[in-house]
Amino acid sequence: MYPPNFLCNLVSRSTNAMVIAAYDELRARLGDQHLLFTTSIQGWNLSQYAEAGYCRLEPLAGIDNLFDAQVEVHPPSVAYSLYLGGFEIDLLDGRRVQALQLRWWSDCGLEAGLFLWGPTRELVETFAMGCAEYTHEVHGEILAFSDGYWAKSEALFQAVQGVTFDDVVLPQALKYEVEGDIEHFLANRGEYERLGVPWKRGILFVGPPGNGKTHCIKAIVNRFALPCLYVQSFESRHDSSEHNIQLVFERARKTTPCLLVLEDLDALITPRNRSFFLNQLDGFHRNIGVITIASTNHPERLDPAIVDRPSRFDRKYHFWLPEETERRAYLELWNQRLHAEMRIDESELCELVSRTDGFSYAYLKELMLSGVMAWISSDRSARIAPLIGLSLQTLREQMHSEATRTAATSSDEAEADADDDSFAH
Repeated sequence: MYPPNFLCNLVSRSTNAMVIAAYDELRARLGDQHLLFTTSIQGWNLSQYAEAGYCRLEPLAGIDNLFDAQVEVHPPSVAYSLYLGGFEIDLLDGRRVQALQLRWWSDCGLEAGLFLWGPTRELVETFAMGCAEYTHEVHGEILAFSDGYWAKSEALFQAVQGVTFDDVVLPQALKYEVEGDIEHFLANRGEYERLGVPWKRGILFVGPPGNGKTHCIKAIVNRFALPCLYVQSFESRHDSSEHNIQLVFERARKTTPCLLVLEDLDALITPRNRSFFLNQLDGFHRNIGVITIASTNHPERLDPAIVDRPSRFDRKYHFWLPEETERRAYLELWNQRLHAEMRIDESELCELVSRTDGFSYAYLKELMLSGVMAWISSDRSARIAPLIGLSLQTLREQMHSEATRTAATSSDEAEADADDDSFAH
């Protein structure tokens, strides 16, 4: 048994004193057992490792564990991870190791350290490496990079489930080309190697917002079931964006074949980190097996070295505003999903297709949602088509206002860029 209030007495000390006190207490109890201490536990998840069947966990005798509960509303779930405390860890071969995790606040934020001990150094280090490797590897999930760290994202994983190319309303030629290109690339690694061509791919989706780029990326992730690395930001509190870019590409090279997703590339890349990004994307590193999929609403903000050099993004696909055929297919899909009493008839659908010229898919979705909500708020005896028509006019005015604001913002940014260039020179 450990002394009463063992954890409370530890965490009430300064960081160094806490670690030294824990070490002294454990060392006095462990005899000749090997004791390992590490602060490199970002991404460790003992509970996840146990749930995968690699070990069995029991609370460390004499210590009350404190768990951190991650509560999600959509979909409803509660996931627990150890915050303070320890485990008895029974391995599959009958051997046992123990772990004690501590956390403390510093100028860098919340930090953590882990003591791990067992009968031999080999056993302790083998377990540590096995747990870390499993926690960091992708097993069907999506690995998201943010604030300088990788973490598995259940929310992103759920967002792509069930999204197929059949659900993506785009020109058929575009869908066929995107899907076929990746399929052909993955099936022909041997031919690339035989011809001495680097087996890598860079794909750039370009077009105004709300026209299917993200939905198409979700369909790709779901269709090809490759490990997916999703970059939310290269910025972090404690490291430079260059350092984080290096971490991202190093991880991608170790996870091949994989999908590396860089949404809103123009926001991720800055004048400061652009050269380093280009070096990682297409410098001395070959990036074999990495399929980099990037998207941008504003290609004019990207350096020509990114957009125009074929060896970096050798496939560029344009996602324009939907034409009449695509608008009709999208609205038909929505109409089919409505309850029977809400559906519009053929003549109403044709009129709606005609009146939505210039609408993006995002605005078409908002149009249908607005109509549904208006119908729910009504006495529900009226036809939904007139309610959608009222929303259509409101949304068209909103589109006009947004276009005016965007034009003004672009003009301001252009002037600011010109000032920056002048100042730099």
